[in-house]
Amino acid sequence: MSKTNDDNWVKISLNHSEFKKLKVDEINTIEEEKNPIVSQLSQDIHNSNPSPYLLSGYRGAGKTTLMRKVEAELESRISLKEKRILFVYVSIPKYQDINHILRKISRSIYKAMSDYELKHEEFKFDKEVKDKIELLYIKTFYQVTDSYRTFEKSNKQYSFSSDFNIQKFLTLVSPSILLLFYSLFNITKFNFPTYITLLLVVFSITWLSFALKINYKFTKDNQNEKEELIKKLYDNEIAEEELLEALSEICKEINMVLILDEIDKIEKDEDVDILINELKPLMLSEYIYTVLVTGQNLYYQYYLANSKDNAVISSLFSKVVHVPILNVTKFEKLLRDVFSGVESNHENLLRNYIKSKIFESNRIPRRLFNLMHQDIIWEENQAKIRINLNQKEYLKWNSEVFDIITSIEEQILDQGYTDGIKDFILNQLHNWVKKIISLDSGFTKMIILSTSIEEKHPLKDFNALEEFLDSLINKLLDSKKIILESTDTDEEIYRLNYTKELIKGMKGKSNSYEIEKMYYLREMIEKIYLNTNKAENINIDEDNKTTEEKLYDLNIFDTSLVSNNISFKSSDLVRDILNVLKFDEKNITKANLNKVNILKYNLLEEYVYYLIRKYLDKEFLVKQEGTKRSNIMFDIMASDENHTFLFEIKLIKNKSAAKSTLINEILRFEKFMEKNLFSNNEINLGILIFIEEAIFEKDEKQILSFVNNQLEQYKEFINVKIISDFNYIQVKELLDEMNNKRKVILE
Repeated sequence: MSKTNDDNWVKISLNHSEFKKLKVDEINTIEEEKNPIVSQLSQDIHNSNPSPYLLSGYRGAGKTTLMRKVEAELESRISLKEKRILFVYVSIPKYQDINHILRKISRSIYKAMSDYELKHEEFKFDKEVKDKIELLYIKTFYQVTDSYRTFEKSNKQYSFSSDFNIQKFLTLVSPSILLLFYSLFNITKFNFPTYITLLLVVFSITWLSFALKINYKFTKDNQNEKEELIKKLYDNEIAEEELLEALSEICKEINMVLILDEIDKIEKDEDVDILINELKPLMLSEYIYTVLVTGQNLYYQYYLANSKDNAVISSLFSKVVHVPILNVTKFEKLLRDVFSGVESNHENLLRNYIKSKIFESNRIPRRLFNLMHQDIIWEENQAKIRINLNQKEYLKWNSEVFDIITSIEEQILDQGYTDGIKDFILNQLHNWVKKIISLDSGFTKMIILSTSIEEKHPLKDFNALEEFLDSLINKLLDSKKIILESTDTDEEIYRLNYTKELIKGMKGKSNSYEIEKMYYLREMIEKIYLNTNKAENINIDEDNKTTEEKLYDLNIFDTSLVSNNISFKSSDLVRDILNVLKFDEKNITKANLNKVNILKYNLLEEYVYYLIRKYLDKEFLVKQEGTKRSNIMFDIMASDENHTFLFEIKLIKNKSAAKSTLINEILRFEKFMEKNLFSNNEINLGILIFIEEAIFEKDEKQILSFVNNQLEQYKEFINVKIISDFNYIQVKELLDEMNNKRKVILE
């Protein structure tokens, strides 16, 4: 536990604009060998018929960025006489039914078309095609019902009428009958000229036609009507049919590349399989190029499918492209170039830092940049990487282990594996080392193999992985990174070769927490011993005593204090601590570990108790058990006739716990004051906060600023001190502040 200052940290200037370029472009700026992938994929899309592609790679490897590069490459490659190309990006980070997916695709196509027209003002899609896509777009937000009405009507009418009046008939017909009779009679009896007779007959008949007017009316009306109302259904199949129909129209004007992105974020492989089956009609359509952007698991399926009969995935994709993880040499050089003004004595530190971060990131670009971003600080608008010197050995260890993994990479390349399988093996090598770090109690080869590999890995039925693990373990043994612990059992047992400095650097980065606690207790004893000697003005420059000897010295520290019964330690505590410290790192028992936290607090309380008795005015009676009235207990209490000083000692892991700790103590003090337990005395509370992890001075100021705001109404009663390195002077400063308040009151 130490207060951070310039001696604990190294700050190296960073060209943030260059770093940002690397981070934004993630992978294509970084590795020139990725450019052939861009070139090959763009040419393949440009010259081939529409078909589905598989683009695989680890999360953060730069798959989406690579597709953006392909888009830019194709835009620059296509001539004005050729059909244009439209890229449509659809994000599918979680599994949804096909209806939701089709809606997403329709929305994305519409937006991509609109954006394309804005970007290329000289180009406009056919209005009918755009309207069709717009309707699909609207249907993704609203329920739209298409209805059709058909109507049939037939009408036939027949009419015949008659009107017969007997009286009128006789009146009109009589002259005609007489003339007709006369004419006929004349023909037979008289010999009038023939033409006269014919004229009489014609006249008689004509007169009769006027007389005989028949008006008879008959009506028959036959009318038929038929009406049908048709409402169009809209289910998944129809939605897919309409989308394919719209795509067929769009692709008469422009080629389309549909990128189904972020599929690697779908957690279950089964859901990915279902999604692919549902999208198969779209992917295999003759209208669009489809690029499925997914993780390494689907690549493994494709790799294994080649050895299986009738595997669907083996015949689905016309081309499979894998985005490989970083080329170490080139990437390390590019990262090194973003730093400036590196002092010669920090060159190795920076080199180890860069390699360590690449190792921690498993060589995944996005993960690497995020890790480095955590270490960036700003000073007067200048970015700097902050490296903790306490992690110097840890960074060196990581760097050397990373070199070991890189040497095994050459062995992988010699065996002719594809990029995807090579990346799988490299990823396992990184994970194996991290697993070894976490298994501080020892490990076997079988434990590493069984706990660190995905269930569906591509080399499951081969012995290749065990071969690479053997190579890793042998190299770690040769470099003394691990040690062979036991050969008594059927399997050899190995263990990480810990050192104190390595453990210090691994704090918060490994699961070796038990060993960390043991080292921290020893470190705590060292620092308390150092401070106690300084408090007694003892020269310790030539002190080469062991931790155990220093602990004994603390117990019988000052004969004059011992004679006054003010010994620094009780013999029971010393004995308990010594028993715990006699651990063998090869065989740490949980019983010992469970005592460590208790002993740390007891040791710290004894130390503060010693300092209070040494520096507080002699009029005070100091009790280590504190006060336990009304279930409100404080660690140490010192009182005289008029004043009561209460002391609460806190040992916390890091600065983030400081504020909540202070709030809790203030609340406890409020309850204590409400009880008015010492009505005749002035009461002051001193809170001593020891923080295990290193903190910056600005962090301490922030905490104290927070304290001042919280203590506004209690500033006369509560004093707080943030203590680093168990510094006795800071404890003395707190006691002086409390003493001064007492003297003011007395005056």
